Amino acid sequence: MQTDAQPATRSFAPVLAGLSFLWFLELAIVLPSALGLQPLSRVPSACALLGALACAAACARSALRARLEPRASKTPDPSTWTDKLAFGLAALGLCALALCTLAALWFPIVAYDALGYRLPTIAQWLDQGRVAWVDSDDPVRNGYPLGQEVVSAAVAAVSGSLRGAAATSSVFVLLGGLSLVWLARASGVRRSFALAALGVFLLVPMILLNAPSGYVDAAFAGAAVTLFCTAALLEDPGTPPLLAAAALGMAAALTLSLKGTGLPFVLVTGFALGLRALFARRLPSLRALAVASACALPGTFWVLRNIANTGNPLWPVTIQLAGHTVFTGVGSMDYVIDAAHNTPPELASLGGIARVAHAWLQLHGPAQDFDDRLAGLGYAWPLFALPALVAFCLQQARTATRRPELAPIGFVLLACTLCFFAQPMHWWARYVLWLWGAGALALSAQAERLARAGHTRVLGVLGAGCAVFMLLEAANSLAHANGAHLAIRRKRLIALENLGTSHQPHSPHDPRYAQNAASWVAPAFWEQGIERSPDVCRGWWKPDTDDTNLDGVFAQLTPRPRLHILADDDARSWPRVRNRARDLGCSELLLLNGSPVLPSARLDPGVTVEPLVAFDPLFLVRVRNSRTPQP
Repeated sequence: MQTDAQPATRSFAPVLAGLSFLWFLELAIVLPSALGLQPLSRVPSACALLGALACAAACARSALRARLEPRASKTPDPSTWTDKLAFGLAALGLCALALCTLAALWFPIVAYDALGYRLPTIAQWLDQGRVAWVDSDDPVRNGYPLGQEVVSAAVAAVSGSLRGAAATSSVFVLLGGLSLVWLARASGVRRSFALAALGVFLLVPMILLNAPSGYVDAAFAGAAVTLFCTAALLEDPGTPPLLAAAALGMAAALTLSLKGTGLPFVLVTGFALGLRALFARRLPSLRALAVASACALPGTFWVLRNIANTGNPLWPVTIQLAGHTVFTGVGSMDYVIDAAHNTPPELASLGGIARVAHAWLQLHGPAQDFDDRLAGLGYAWPLFALPALVAFCLQQARTATRRPELAPIGFVLLACTLCFFAQPMHWWARYVLWLWGAGALALSAQAERLARAGHTRVLGVLGAGCAVFMLLEAANSLAHANGAHLAIRRKRLIALENLGTSHQPHSPHDPRYAQNAASWVAPAFWEQGIERSPDVCRGWWKPDTDDTNLDGVFAQLTPRPRLHILADDDARSWPRVRNRARDLGCSELLLLNGSPVLPSARLDPGVTVEPLVAFDPLFLVRVRNSRTPQP
């Protein structure tokens, strides 16, 4: 352990700074939005960003200036090549996250859910100037917590573009990695191995694939790991008690704001804290509980918002108790997450344990997609992390080999285990990325144990093996992040085809052509010039079609057209639909395949109906000899 608490405090300072930055920024956006104000315009959003930076600086300064009692023993100074390997692993992890962030900034978002509801929701918020309950035919554009999207919306309001909206995920991921360093240092792990835990977490293949995709799983993993670490160190003597309580509350708020599953995570973490207090026969101070509760309060915004608009706190999930519907929603949890459709055929006939084993053993190789269902945690998970976790538990269970200072790591392992069973479809790698937090801590603790015992050769062999596996899979993930391999290959082919000509290929970040998409909007769609219109109208979503993903493509355009979704009560009256499009100033009207007003539109002598292909067949309605629909 440290000669004094300052090394642990220095590790706590960046964690507190990151937490306060994200917490203050979200509060500065959602609170005025709830009051009917418009914080999502350039000047208010810029002020919110500057205020969040100032809050982060002030919190970090408070943590660094705290006067703490000395600790008992000393961590040996790094002196072997294994320490250099650990430092190198941390540096490579940070480089990998930087490249992942560049991929998010450079390439357009092509992930299904991001196009379907995340990006369109941000665009509609920007149109209204606040986090609003939007008009939509997709219930999850309103019901889901969208904390990461709040951060992206604030950045987009200042920059004037949604390009790179997924890059904000990297902030949450880095925060999770820094919290691992803090906990490892507070548990007596030397600096090199604590930083190696950061590098290991940042090199997880699914994190590098998921973070730039526009999905929220990597960001949620970072927030969940931070929640576990702040809870584990709530009463640590090396952390200022009220600052630790504030950090716990802010971590809980961020976890609640990112995904609907954040609520059981916070409840499970609170339950684990209660168990620890029960066994220790010591309750936390009332001041600490008050501070933590106050800081966690902004995370309830999304639940309160659902109650205010639907009466159901967990909208769109239907809540039933003893067979009776308590809160009406779109469907059950399995229906909303579409468990039957999302389960691969190979897993459909297997039990829960067999599904997890099948996915964790990586029988289908390393992940190459942000949504892989049979890979993602990497080969290092079953080969190194799981054995380290088992060894850690066995050693802590034996009185002769137990190290009390490692109790916080044991707490994180307990919280991860409880949350694992609370997580739906926990065989899916992108849903359980936070498990690598416990794995990284166990690896760092075992490295410290081997180093103290003088087993340098064993440590070197195991450390080098883990590093090789992680680096190879990280390189593979970065090559595929946001379809970079497809973009590079297509760009090379286009360059060869146009060699000796003046033709310039489209930029790889142009969402209209998306060189990194495996399947995308047909080029003929853009020949109509629809994207150049300031306002675009489209009909209501129809089941089994993907054309609503056009909303996410439009959201990434610069300048971005304002998209209008015609109300459901107009769906069967063609005159009302046509007049509504006119009133909204739309020069084009897109009707999705299967629209109930499509037959009537085709019979209208005043318009033309032109078939198009985007994701699915759709139809473009224009007034004859005019660009403006008439009544």
